[in-house]
Parts: sequence; C-alpha cells; structure tokens
Amino acid sequence: MKMTSPLTRRLRRTATAALASTALVGSALLAAPIASAVAGDVSLSVNVPTTGGGGLTLYADVALGPDGNLWTTNVVSNSISRVAPTGGLATTFVAPTAGLPTGITAGPDGAMWFSYGTATKIGRIDMSGNFTEFNFTSGTGAYDIAAGPDGNLWFTEIGSTKIGRMSTTGSVTEFDAGVPTHFIAAGPSGSNKMYFTGAPGSPKVGLISTGGAPSLVNAPAGVTGTFGITTSEDKVWFIEAVGATSKLAQLVGDTTIQETVLSGAVLPAGITAGVQGATFVSDLGGSSVIQMTPAGAVQATYPVGVAPVNGVLGGDGNLWIRSETKLTRMLTGVVPALSAAPAVTPASGVTVGTSMSTSNGTWKYAATAYAYAWQRCTSTDVTTCAAITGATAAQYTASSDDNGKYVRSSVTATNANGASQAAYSALVQVGSSTPPAPPAPPTPAPATGPEASIGSGATAELDVPTTLKRGKRGTLEVVFTVTDVQGTVTFKIVKGSKSKTITGVAVTAGDAKTSWKVPSNWPKGSTTVTATFTPATGSPYQGANVKAAISIK
Repeated sequence: MKMTSPLTRRLRRTATAALASTALVGSALLAAPIASAVAGDVSLSVNVPTTGGGGLTLYADVALGPDGNLWTTNVVSNSISRVAPTGGLATTFVAPTAGLPTGITAGPDGAMWFSYGTATKIGRIDMSGNFTEFNFTSGTGAYDIAAGPDGNLWFTEIGSTKIGRMSTTGSVTEFDAGVPTHFIAAGPSGSNKMYFTGAPGSPKVGLISTGGAPSLVNAPAGVTGTFGITTSEDKVWFIEAVGATSKLAQLVGDTTIQETVLSGAVLPAGITAGVQGATFVSDLGGSSVIQMTPAGAVQATYPVGVAPVNGVLGGDGNLWIRSETKLTRMLTGVVPALSAAPAVTPASGVTVGTSMSTSNGTWKYAATAYAYAWQRCTSTDVTTCAAITGATAAQYTASSDDNGKYVRSSVTATNANGASQAAYSALVQVGSSTPPAPPAPPTPAPATGPEASIGSGATAELDVPTTLKRGKRGTLEVVFTVTDVQGTVTFKIVKGSKSKTITGVAVTAGDAKTSWKVPSNWPKGSTTVTATFTPATGSPYQGANVKAAISIK
C-alpha cells in the first residue's frame, strides 16, 4: 500500500497539532530530559488482529489519524484497529461489510477512509468508531486509497482499469487509467495530481490530474513490477522489481525515472515518507527497514524483528510499521521541533521582585519532558545574553542584577528520541530605567542555499518553480518551520543586468508568499531568487537569507 500521504513542510508543521505540546507551567510534563534513544529501536509494539498471513498481509495498511492515533486495516478479521502512539491495547472495530479492508487514509473531514478488497464500497469510520459506506460501480473491489489535494478521496480499483474519485458525501466519478492500477498517493504540494503504480503485470507509474486526465510512464527495460508510492517533500518515489533485484525509483518531471539499487533488500513491500525528504523502505523478506536519504541513497538498514509490509510516520516523528499481527514503533532519531516559541508572562512592566513564568512553547513530534534556563542580556543584541546561575525552573524572579537589562527564557524539549535544540522567548525588559541603546541588528549571513536557520532550531526555506516560461506567472514563497514568525520578506530576482525586487511581503502563519510574472524580454537560462527575512521588533527569531534558481524558458 502507499505508506502515507505526502508530508510536505506545511503539513509537517500542522498535521501533528493533536500531539504538539502547549502546556504552560504547572504541567505534569515538567521533567528533566531523558537520555537519547537509538534510531532503529523497536522495543514498543502493539498486537493487532491478524492480516491473515501469506499474501493477504500485503493488503494491510496503516495511517495516521487526525486524533494522533494510528489506524490500521486487518484484512481477514474484517476490522479496523486504533492504536495510541504510547502503545497499550488496540481498539478494534468490526467493519459492516465482509469485504477484506485494505487501504486506509485520513480524510479531509476528520474521519478515516478505507477500501475493501472484495467489495465495491468505500468505507468511512469516524474517531468514535462509527461506520458509513458508499458504493462505486466498476471492478470487484478497491486496493489502495489516498486523500487528494482537491478534498476528495482517490482509490485504485481491482478488476478494472479505473481510478475512482469520491467526495466526502459519497459522490463518485471513475476515470480510465488505461492499465490496472495498484498503489496511489497525492503528489507534491501544488501539483494538483495523484500518482499511482500499475498493478502486477503492468510495470508502469502514472499520474492523474484532479480533473481526471491520466498519463502513463513506462518503467525502464527489465522492470517486472512497480509498487509502493509516496511523496516526500517535492519528490515522488516508488519501488521497482527487476528480477531478483529491487530498486528505489524517483519520477522526475513526470516523465523520467531515476533508480537506485536497494542493496541487501530481500523483498521490499512498501515505502514511507519521513521527515525532511527522507524515506523508509519496508523490506518484508529481510525483516528490516531501509532508511533512504532525500537524494535516494541508502543511509541505514535496521533489523526490526518482524516482516514489515508498510508503515506510516507517526505524529511522534517515528515510523510505525505494520506486520502480520503487530504494529511496531521504530525510533527514527527525530527529536522535537519547534512550532511556536516559548513566551514569558508578564512580558512587560517587569521590575525587580517580579515573578515571571515561561510557557513550554509548541512542539512537533510528541515532546514528553522540558528543561528550562533563564538568561540575562545587557542589550537587545542576543549575543550579550548569558545564563543566570541557578535559574533552571519554569519560574524566575527578577533580581537587582537584572535591573536596566533584559531577560529571556530557554526551553529544551525531549521525546523518545532525545532532546531538541534550545528555543528562546522574546526579550523582556526589567526595570523602568532605559536599558542601553541596542546596536544595529546583525546582518544575516549571505545565502548559501534554499534553507537557513532563524534560531531556536527553526528554519526558513525558499520554494520557487523549477522552470517558468516568459510571460507566465509563478509563486515565490518562504516557508518557516514555526508558525509564530512575525516580520517581512524581500524577494530579489536577478539575471545578469536584469533584476526585480519585491519588498514588504508579510509573514502570515509561517508563510511569506508573492508571485512574479516573467517579463517577455527576461533573459533565458538560470535566474537567481534571493529572499531576505527581516524579523519584527521583539521577535525571538533572527534574520536570514535564502536563495534558489528558476530556469527561464
């Protein structure tokens, strides 16, 4: 099955809200960081109803729900199970139709949607376990299902060459893909496409627009099967069978396939999108998971003690893998990542003797413990900040040493994988006297690529079109990994003596977006776009420069 819907930067920032830690002081989670665990650890597993074993195991799927739980299909037991990311007993719901549940995905309506392998129905189950079913007309069942960027559910049919599109009210339209299909996943953000693989005997990969227009790409010579498909960042990945060899394949530009041999793999069964462009290949035959870099190279192979058929990235940043009778958590090494900076209360009117407290901030990837520190700064230049001896609680009382200066809090979050980078609050002035005049803000380092740090473990990344034609308009966007950023972005577009500057683009909810129409006389070739982030006064984040290139046709 497809392992997950695409986890783009924007989705990664928001999809784990159910598990993000926003507790204020007084939370039961206030504890010292735990020691870092080892990536590949599989000590936590949950028993789930059997898939039926043998080839039926290949039909089982697992997906992350909007409630932060893992939801999995149990083929022969005709049921859906819900598993908490902390482990414990699974809650299992028997499906209303004896149709062998196969694929499962989170829908846009806050429910889980699943396919039946031997019934022409698509099922819906809400977070309380209540079922609804909707019929379609072609084939004998459905294999895989994925949520599309158009707010619909898309599924591949068994016994036909159709791909179905179903609304959340059950309205269905079926499109002829030209070949029997197998796995399906939503494409990169902004593509408005679904991507799929051919069924056994049809070694192809294809795409279909949300309007229903399909296109097929033949696999390279010697490929006997294509299966498992996912999008990680802006790349579409799938697996190829080439005789006794397996390859990881990337579809480039919707027309070209690039391949990497999966050395040591015995029988890969699925692929899962990870964090920051990584992917994980489930090696059913080797009882292992192979971690791939964003470039498609083998990074590590982890024995997992079960025969994994597929998996999903949980809200905790770990890989949850489905096997015949278990759902197993594999640690990935992903530590908590900041979504919104900690805040000090009160933030103004502080004098000597004022008691202050800090929030934990908001974090992705299931933070379970927090550590605190306070700093004293002689000016608004954060390079003047130094740790206050003994100030390691969530509360701090301003002392005479702070008068006429600034203080800020520091929070470090920990999950099962280890500790995050420290995140800092905005500066808080202490005393009524005027602190020293601040120096000019430091000049951000020159851009070296599309991504740069803005402090507290947060980053800014520039997204631009790969190519643009003269006379056409494209979107230029800086995406931040935190949502509480305030400030503006300036975009500068340069090709030789030609340039265009767009100033004052406000950052809203972690994004700064504008558009640029390429003039008809703009030189062809590579054009450089540089984006400069200027934080608002009092922001806990720092400025940054990022750059990327557009090929002008």
